[in-house]
Amino acid sequence: MPIVNRDNISKLTCGIRYEKTFRISDIAGSLFDTVLHHRSSPFGTEFFPRYQELNSQDRALINSERGYYFRITTSDVIFQYTLHPEKQDLSDEIEWFKNDASQFIINEILEKNSIKNIMRFGFMITHEIDGENLGGNVLDQLTNGEIRNADQFTFRFGNKDTTKEALIRRDVNDYINKITTIKQITESKYEVTLDFQYYFSPELTSIKDWNTESFYTKAFYSLDNSFYDMINPLVSKLVETV
Repeated sequence: MPIVNRDNISKLTCGIRYEKTFRISDIAGSLFDTVLHHRSSPFGTEFFPRYQELNSQDRALINSERGYYFRITTSDVIFQYTLHPEKQDLSDEIEWFKNDASQFIINEILEKNSIKNIMRFGFMITHEIDGENLGGNVLDQLTNGEIRNADQFTFRFGNKDTTKEALIRRDVNDYINKITTIKQITESKYEVTLDFQYYFSPELTSIKDWNTESFYTKAFYSLDNSFYDMINPLVSKLVETV
């Protein structure tokens, strides 16, 4: 079985970047109340038991124990969800993230509060794998054996694709950026992430004008049909599996 596959997906993260708007600082309390108390919220006070304020323009609801956070700044809304397959079916958690959590954020946070001019929609699919000395193996090859071990290591690269919209519409230059990251998080554990990003050029006036369901379908198609085929030969050469 390939080292990196759907069975070891550990986190899902969606991030929506919009044109900077300083009124977010004034309405942040209302936005958090919506997340915690709205009758249709898939979250709630048990889901996010703590509030954290880094500064007046960067605030978050967090659940450190479960690995969740909902963060809002003057230019971004970000939701991270850590999966718990020991308690729930993996596919059910993915569907909940796409259809319940993401749609609630789009409808009740962005649309209801007229947060406009969307610049980017990103979706990160993070896997956690066991292994030894990935960084050391890379550095061994790059330095001709001068460095054979690494306590901290991150390997990152990206590539862009033209979108269908950009091909058929003269006034649209949208593109997809696919970023791959391999990151050492402990001595013997690594995170392998596909960051699937859609850039709007020109900016999208309203997120309701965009098909998020199609975006998630394309992201998972890319994961299953190109990402795994690309990443597994690379990881198998670099990681001493345990």
